Amino acid sequence: METITRILIHADRGEVPIKMDLWEESPNQEKCVAIEAHFDERIIFAESDVGFFDALCVIRKELERSELLLRCAGASEDVFPSAMSRGMGLGDHAYRIRMGITTKSSDLVWIFSDDVDIITSTLDQQQSFFQRWLESLNVQR
Repeated sequence: METITRILIHADRGEVPIKMDLWEESPNQEKCVAIEAHFDERIIFAESDVGFFDALCVIRKELERSELLLRCAGASEDVFPSAMSRGMGLGDHAYRIRMGITTKSSDLVWIFSDDVDIITSTLDQQQSFFQRWLESLNVQR
């Protein structure tokens, strides 16, 4: 298990720290990864047999109910996994995407990184950006 600390963004409260425990193997299920997020005396637990990106989406969905946005690469509007990156290892890498440009291996980012190029977004905003990117490449999904 690895523990990382990141930031949640709230419109009224500003920045709120969040601690996330990352399990390469869930304590509850074999062949699943898991994330346990701790903030404001709350705990959110998510696991996925697909990988960390999908578990992170479950965490983010719950955070959005409290109007909180996570600040990390996997929650950035312009980061999204491909089928291949989801299937690689633990599903903890995704591509930073740019309109009209196909991705390459140098565009892969660790979804839990907290770099300066993060565009904090909701799940819907991230999915919408991904769809617009696909359209910019003239690809149907």
